[in-house]
Amino acid sequence: MCANITIERKDTDYLGFYKNLPSKICSDCGYDIIEQHELYLNKCEQCIKKEYDWDKK
Repeated sequence: MCANITIERKDTDYLGFYKNLPSKICSDCGYDIIEQHELYLNKCEQCIKKEYDWDKK
């Protein structure tokens, strides 16, 4: 799933710019990712757990 989103900045309100960014979308299931500080992943927690099967020991 690829989204071409263009964000045009018209002012110098940097905080407002970052608050209005669209949410990140999981590359597997398409749901919104709840981001944390410095998140570079493209998958949600549920898809990561399915992929790596963290619950098995």
